[in-house]
Amino acid sequence: MWEKVKEDYFTHDDLIDAYLQGKSDQKDESKKILMQHLSGNVDRATSIIESVYHKIKNDFKITVSSVSLKIDSISYFEALITVDRSNFLADEFMKVYEFATSIKKQNNNDTFFISFTFMPYSSELNMDCIHSDGFILEYAKK
Repeated sequence: MWEKVKEDYFTHDDLIDAYLQGKSDQKDESKKILMQHLSGNVDRATSIIESVYHKIKNDFKITVSSVSLKIDSISYFEALITVDRSNFLADEFMKVYEFATSIKKQNNNDTFFISFTFMPYSSELNMDCIHSDGFILEYAKK
């Protein structure tokens, strides 16, 4: 006659099920954390781009035609800003580059990076090409 030595025991199947459940839970938790990080970084990039947009428009008195955002990774963002051609070609536009560089230095670190690219606006500019390059978010000017 056999007697149970211990009441609490686990079979191999119980261990495998527990492992698979833990793996699934960790995957869900990691996805949640990454989405929170991405969302926070998108909000941060949006805030920075808004401040750059308003500075260019109000302080530098430059007409901004469009602002597009490309998300390269969870922490790497690229802004493409098109401005009036005459402003883009003016010597004064160098101040905009200096401003954008200072904004980058203030904000870029190991967990967040933003870059700015400026180009002159043209009626022949093909926005479909810009979108296909990954600039799929456009700033709705406020």
